[in-house]
Amino acid sequence: MKNLFLTLLLMMAVPAHAAMPVEMVTTANDPVGSRLVYAIKERIRQSSSLELSLDGSALRMQAQIVTLDPDPQSPGASTVYSSF
Repeated sequence: MKNLFLTLLLMMAVPAHAAMPVEMVTTANDPVGSRLVYAIKERIRQSSSLELSLDGSALRMQAQIVTLDPDPQSPGASTVYSSF
């Protein structure tokens, strides 16, 4: 009975159609990395279950992406990225 009460309370606290806020923290100093981050943000904007968060104080998921140009001899040809 206690579990049922907690489940109902949780269901009332979280709206059924609420999108999960996502904060993007990025370091993309190369052109290909900037395009990659832009493409990810656009996919989040198109999603019905995710939304970009602009407010850093709210409860949210955080995506951290770092990109680097791996070859200074041919800048803008590729990128190396890490996300966590």
